[in-house]
Amino acid sequence: MTPQEHKWVETNNSLCAVLRQVHDVLALSSLPPKREWVGLTDEEILSADPRIGKPESDVNPYQILGSARDLEALLKERNT
Repeated sequence: MTPQEHKWVETNNSLCAVLRQVHDVLALSSLPPKREWVGLTDEEILSADPRIGKPESDVNPYQILGSARDLEALLKERNT
Protein backbone atom coordinates (compact mmCIF):
# COMPACT_ATOMS: atom_id res chain seq x y z
CA MET A 1 0.00 0.00 0.00
CA THR A 2 1.35 3.40 -0.96
CA PRO A 3 1.64 6.20 1.62
CA GLN A 4 -1.24 8.05 -0.09
CA GLU A 5 -3.46 4.96 0.06
CA HIS A 6 -2.54 4.41 3.71
CA LYS A 7 -3.41 8.03 4.56
CA TRP A 8 -6.70 7.71 2.65
CA VAL A 9 -7.64 4.56 4.64
CA GLU A 10 -6.72 6.19 7.96
CA THR A 11 -8.74 9.30 7.10
CA ASN A 12 -11.79 7.30 6.03
CA ASN A 13 -11.60 5.05 9.11
CA SER A 14 -11.52 8.16 11.32
CA LEU A 15 -14.39 9.70 9.39
CA CYS A 16 -16.43 6.50 9.72
CA ALA A 17 -15.81 6.45 13.48
CA VAL A 18 -17.02 10.04 13.79
CA LEU A 19 -20.07 9.33 11.67
CA ARG A 20 -20.92 6.31 13.85
CA GLN A 21 -20.70 8.50 16.96
CA VAL A 22 -22.90 11.17 15.38
CA HIS A 23 -25.41 8.51 14.36
CA ASP A 24 -25.53 7.13 17.90
CA VAL A 25 -26.08 10.59 19.41
CA LEU A 26 -28.82 11.41 16.91
CA ALA A 27 -30.51 8.07 17.48
CA LEU A 28 -30.59 8.66 21.23
CA SER A 29 -31.75 12.25 20.94
CA SER A 30 -34.61 11.27 18.65
CA LEU A 31 -36.18 8.94 21.21
CA PRO A 32 -39.58 10.11 22.36
CA PRO A 33 -39.50 11.90 25.72
CA LYS A 34 -40.65 10.00 28.77
CA ARG A 35 -44.24 10.72 29.58
CA GLU A 36 -45.50 11.39 33.07
CA TRP A 37 -47.78 8.73 34.54
CA VAL A 38 -51.43 9.69 34.39
CA GLY A 39 -53.81 7.55 36.41
CA LEU A 40 -57.54 7.11 36.08
CA THR A 41 -60.07 9.02 38.13
CA ASP A 42 -62.50 7.17 40.38
CA GLU A 43 -65.28 8.03 37.96
CA GLU A 44 -63.35 6.59 35.00
CA ILE A 45 -62.69 3.37 36.89
CA LEU A 46 -66.27 2.96 38.00
CA SER A 47 -67.66 3.80 34.57
CA ALA A 48 -65.59 0.98 33.08
CA ASP A 49 -67.51 -1.64 35.07
CA PRO A 50 -71.00 -2.13 33.65
CA ARG A 51 -72.22 -3.71 36.91
CA ILE A 52 -71.82 -0.46 38.86
CA GLY A 53 -75.07 1.44 39.33
CA LYS A 54 -77.36 -1.44 38.40
CA PRO A 55 -80.02 -2.09 41.04
CA GLU A 56 -79.56 -5.88 40.91
CA SER A 57 -75.76 -5.63 41.28
CA ASP A 58 -74.14 -6.51 44.58
CA VAL A 59 -70.75 -5.13 43.51
CA ASN A 60 -69.10 -2.88 46.06
CA PRO A 61 -67.66 0.22 44.31
CA TYR A 62 -65.01 0.58 47.02
CA GLN A 63 -63.71 -2.92 46.32
CA ILE A 64 -63.59 -2.12 42.61
CA LEU A 65 -61.65 1.08 43.31
CA GLY A 66 -59.25 -0.71 45.66
CA SER A 67 -58.51 -3.44 43.12
CA ALA A 68 -58.12 -0.90 40.34
CA ARG A 69 -55.66 1.17 42.41
CA ASP A 70 -53.62 -1.97 43.17
CA LEU A 71 -53.44 -2.82 39.46
CA GLU A 72 -52.60 0.77 38.60
CA ALA A 73 -49.70 0.73 41.10
CA LEU A 74 -48.27 -2.40 39.48
CA LEU A 75 -48.56 -0.87 36.00
CA LYS A 76 -46.97 2.35 37.15
CA GLU A 77 -44.05 0.45 38.68
CA ARG A 78 -43.43 -1.43 35.45
CA ASN A 79 -43.76 1.57 33.17
CA THR A 80 -41.85 4.30 34.98
